[in-house]
Amino acid sequence: MKKILGLLIAVTVYGCSISPQLVNMIPDVSELSLYKSEKTITIREIIGGKEGEEWGSRISAADYLQVLQETIKQYQIFKLKYDTKKSDYILDILIIKQKQPIVGLDLTVNLAVEYKLYNTKGDVIWNEQIYTEYTARMCDSFVGASRLNIANEGAVRENVREAITKMANLKL
Repeated sequence: MKKILGLLIAVTVYGCSISPQLVNMIPDVSELSLYKSEKTITIREIIGGKEGEEWGSRISAADYLQVLQETIKQYQIFKLKYDTKKSDYILDILIIKQKQPIVGLDLTVNLAVEYKLYNTKGDVIWNEQIYTEYTARMCDSFVGASRLNIANEGAVRENVREAITKMANLKL
């Protein structure tokens, strides 16, 4: 009986691993008055990130790319292109760190991402590392895996929000 109760508690607190949802990672920046450039941007590469793991969810480079592309399209801070030769600016991204707890009641995820924006000559015109964290509390979800996803989604959403805001403030 004690083993079953312990297993039930472990599954309830941690739960089964599910992946973060892309729609929950796109920031709402509609309240900000962001500069909308007529220039084009290509996201050349995203390095880092991990696919979901057996014990925990992580953000993959492919998911991060989709979130960033959708955010740029939705808020029109640049016109998105998929060819670096026909683009005014090129953005490279390095996911430096994704730190998340294994288990806990309040789960905090830390995310560090480096952004490098280049002009057509190859000059770096903006380079910044953005660090964000997000804590999902027990009241957000009783299931641990869901809380971990909420924390991962929040860390990505806040990181992308800050990057988009800073790029728009360049007024290119």
